[in-house]
Amino acid sequence: MIKGISITVIIDEAKNEDSATAIKEALLEALPKETHFQSAEKYTKFEDAYKLEFDIAITESIPKEKLTYQLLMLTDCISRPWSVYFDNQGDNTELIFNRDNNTSFTQPVFSHIRWAHIQLIY
Repeated sequence: MIKGISITVIIDEAKNEDSATAIKEALLEALPKETHFQSAEKYTKFEDAYKLEFDIAITESIPKEKLTYQLLMLTDCISRPWSVYFDNQGDNTELIFNRDNNTSFTQPVFSHIRWAHIQLIY
């Protein structure tokens, strides 16, 4: 049974947690109202980077096809393009974003997003 959706976002040009607040707040506005902010922590792989984590609980039985579509809609409210990993046999669906020259963002503040990952939680 699917318990929820996990969202991880790596942002750059963030010197401390306070500088990540604008992006966190913009994401909470863009994502569904059921989205919960979980944590923000320094991301040491990149200089001046922070990792933001969110989740969306799934409290009702929703067909996997509808949830997969909802994942795609989540990505579309942040940026484009995303890579999709789908393994129906292993019940795994993930979407990964890597910023590059072809990236478009739905809001200017999201241009600080360097990498993101959205997946179903079982």
